[in-house]
Amino acid sequence: ARRVFDLLQQQHNFDFVDTPTKRAHELRLDVRPKSMVLNICQELQRIAAEGGGIVNRDDTDDNDPYDGPIRMTRSVGKCSFVLNAVFDFLDEEEEEDGVGDSIGNSGSTCNGNPPTRCCYWGLSSAEDQNNIIRRLNDYATPGIEPLDSMDNVEAPVSRAYYKLHQVFDEHLKDIMFAKLRGVNGGAGLDLGASPGGWTQVLHRNGIRPVVAIDPGLLAPRVQGLDGVQHVRGDFSGEDSIHAIANAAPYSAIVCDANLYLEIFEQIGRTLEAVAEELRCSAKEKSLLAFPSVFVLTIKFPYKTEESLRRNLAWASEQIPACLRRIVDAAASSIMDEGTFGNDLSARMRMQIRRVNEH
Repeated sequence: ARRVFDLLQQQHNFDFVDTPTKRAHELRLDVRPKSMVLNICQELQRIAAEGGGIVNRDDTDDNDPYDGPIRMTRSVGKCSFVLNAVFDFLDEEEEEDGVGDSIGNSGSTCNGNPPTRCCYWGLSSAEDQNNIIRRLNDYATPGIEPLDSMDNVEAPVSRAYYKLHQVFDEHLKDIMFAKLRGVNGGAGLDLGASPGGWTQVLHRNGIRPVVAIDPGLLAPRVQGLDGVQHVRGDFSGEDSIHAIANAAPYSAIVCDANLYLEIFEQIGRTLEAVAEELRCSAKEKSLLAFPSVFVLTIKFPYKTEESLRRNLAWASEQIPACLRRIVDAAASSIMDEGTFGNDLSARMRMQIRRVNEH
């Protein structure tokens, strides 16, 4: 609450007091669980009054437990700023073990809630909040055509399309892929591609060819795209390894498959096998074109709080290890001489060393 108040006062220039020409700003709290709203509100009001020296407004309602020096509102339209906060509580076993004390938690309950493990929060202006919501809605609301429809060959085949489309549109298209197409443009690899939404995104961003690996079918309008090669099989199957090696190097490797725990191992093992085939062949090709991107989604199989916590801890260890295996495989596939030449090969190795250092 102290940090939120400091941000309001120092960074956002929050107006606490009405003036003849301007109404004081209003703050909206979007807190989960909702049982924490009153506590957060009262703590902010206390800090404003005692620590910030902010006096109550003329229209402050002393009988309203939410009111005080800061004008609060539940209205999305009236608010000037929005505080978003999500609390993560200790489970009973951790509470008994005193985990809360180790992270600065007194161990006391709040409004019937167990002690807090941590709080994820963010403060934004109403305008920024509305822009975020609008952007999310813009990506989430477009419809999709039936998989077998050929009426509009450009239509996305799944809602998953919009996830990768957003990543490219906001982070990769202008910054990275202008460079890729101009210098070291490589292929695209979609692991777990069916029905083909992410394959469509790679194709529409100028990546050729695109190798799509999945035992399932691609939608006809994706299968028919120029430069798309579909391999019906597992990542690590022999046909998949050959197809991936033949299309190397890669500018983008993406995976939107359901990321059960073994899939990181499977991805790493697959790309190591591809790198080995490239080393043993006379094709003089590298696994990756530089710069390159690796995009995956994390989908946990269970949604209980404890399972999410356990899987997040596991993923935080496994994902960096998986990425290191990929760059190590890329390094092992780079020729000292040949197609790339000594200078480019050296620059590739330098970039890989930097990745491993981080």
